[in-house]
Amino acid sequence: MQTVAILNSKGGSGKTTVSINLASYFAETGQNTVLIDYDSQGSSTHWVDTRDKAQPLIHCIPAFRQPVAQTRSFQMKLPSGTERVIIDTPASVTQSHLENIVKRADFIIIPVLPSSIDIHAVTGFIEQLHRLKQINWRDTELAVVASRVKENTKIFATLEQYLKNLDIPFVAKIRDTQNYIHSTNEGKGLFEVLPQHKVARDKFDWYPLINWIEKKEIFTELDHDKTETLVQAV
Repeated sequence: MQTVAILNSKGGSGKTTVSINLASYFAETGQNTVLIDYDSQGSSTHWVDTRDKAQPLIHCIPAFRQPVAQTRSFQMKLPSGTERVIIDTPASVTQSHLENIVKRADFIIIPVLPSSIDIHAVTGFIEQLHRLKQINWRDTELAVVASRVKENTKIFATLEQYLKNLDIPFVAKIRDTQNYIHSTNEGKGLFEVLPQHKVARDKFDWYPLINWIEKKEIFTELDHDKTETLVQAV
């Protein structure tokens, strides 16, 4: 079992978008997937609730809710056979809660928006992570992704240069597109949208991040050429 935590102390950085699309990818590829929602807004929980029964099952744990007529440990119990756990976190996390999440994570993904405020905020958050006590960083891998990107803009160029200068991997950039709004409203991730050619360009954004998690090349240069041809045709 592998656990992926999506973290950033700054609100509106794209944590839920990353969480639900990773969850849908793993479920779509036949892996038993659990999505844990710690955010009081409950966006990931609502997304799972709107999913069609015919879609691959994603077990959701609304961890932001206080359990009724059951213990907290029972509420948080993972189903037997769980292979992937995705943790969607809120902007405001106490130090102890943050440490507990980091301890259980195999991978930590920090999404960052292209804005000066977000760049400043993530700098402090990364420093906070590295100051956590009793964390063995040899057992936990940390990476950043650029979220809601509009390429060929000055602020994105600034963000890209900043992320490349960090001492942690900058693994993906996810462009700003209405496809995320449409798919989320339907309780889907990009990899579940049909026909797939509608989201071909956006899917390509995710392969570097998935490769980083799965430690394998699931997307080759030949696939890239095919995608570019498909994108140009639609």
